Amino acid sequence: MSQAKVASMSAVSTSSMSQTLRMSWRQWRTESSSTYAKRCEIDVLNCVDFIRENEKEPDRLVEICDFPIYENDGVIHELCVSDKETGKQNKKNVVYLHGYGAGLGFFFQNIDELTKGTTKRHNSYFVDWLGMGNSSRPPFKVKGKTSAERVHEAENFFVESLECWRIKHRIESMVLVGHSLGGYLSAVYAMRYPERVEKLMLVSPVGVPECPYATDDDAEEYPNFATSALHAMTDDTPKTNVANELLQTQDEISGKTSPRSIKPKNPLPRWITFLWEQNVTPFALLRFSGPLGPKLTSFWTSRRFSTLPENVFQALHAYCYSIFRLKGSSEYALGSLLAPGAFARKSIHNRLHRIKCRTIFMYGDKDWMDDIAGLKAVEVLSQFNVEAEHHYITNAGHHCYLDNPKEFNALVLEEIL
Repeated sequence: MSQAKVASMSAVSTSSMSQTLRMSWRQWRTESSSTYAKRCEIDVLNCVDFIRENEKEPDRLVEICDFPIYENDGVIHELCVSDKETGKQNKKNVVYLHGYGAGLGFFFQNIDELTKGTTKRHNSYFVDWLGMGNSSRPPFKVKGKTSAERVHEAENFFVESLECWRIKHRIESMVLVGHSLGGYLSAVYAMRYPERVEKLMLVSPVGVPECPYATDDDAEEYPNFATSALHAMTDDTPKTNVANELLQTQDEISGKTSPRSIKPKNPLPRWITFLWEQNVTPFALLRFSGPLGPKLTSFWTSRRFSTLPENVFQALHAYCYSIFRLKGSSEYALGSLLAPGAFARKSIHNRLHRIKCRTIFMYGDKDWMDDIAGLKAVEVLSQFNVEAEHHYITNAGHHCYLDNPKEFNALVLEEIL
């Protein structure tokens, strides 16, 4: 089904999309395997006309494959759209990277518009991160004793797998379009391999602002410009802490100790903080819930995708549950990369001086992510003579590429054409 057809169909109510206990039990009893998850992914992608009937498409070739990057349990699942006549050689490459726990199927409303009339100039890759989606799921373990060491190991897991994927594909450089955690990791990749990134498009990226709350083991960097990160807090973030009147030392006031010392405690409930620090992920709880898993998933999918036609919603719901319930892998990086409350343990803001390419920040106008941090990042990048822009996508939340695909697609095409 084309985007236009999806938009033209009437949406069903959120309540009608919620799963009954009987439906939840039935779905839980279905096959739990990568093969089944890939079938669910195909059901979602078949909502796009030119993918479903690709043999009739005159220009665009769609290839969905598991691309090997490591000898043992190292496969990246990808969808590539290239030109049937001219192939992939001597083209620019645009790589789309999903967020935490998601998969390439989440871009189903974008693939058509983002690749239409573009294959003569560039190839488009929609990629599942290693350990997520339908990519292979090797055991994820970090051995670092400090937060800084654990952040480095977790970032390595993703960044080096992406770099290995690039090398195996013989791609010289690429445009990275990353959403949420995918945006954070895309930025880290661009810092580590600046010569391989032509342009960076960060879509509601997590981890941009410095964590405003104290942590016991801080991995944060504090370059000279980092104090401005403390102003990238939202209005809901406590900016003062009266306890510091009693606890703050003269060294802290004079700047001899790091800014972390004067930060307030995290206001999240202790049980949430405890589970987060113990690395209990949402997907682990979902797998543990057994036959209630599909119903719990529907609480999220019925709200997140409530504007979609029912048949599309059901396909997307099945896809979500099928990948959420697969063996846990890189989902366990969450606690190493982010502190409770989804603040980066090592913020992008304090590492902006390492980004060398044009960078675009995009947020939904109803986004829960800290969009002000994106504005501050643009200011800092400009100080380093790096081109940077900040955009809002109207009538959209955190998943702005899904909420308003037309506006999102137009912004991306403006940058890559």
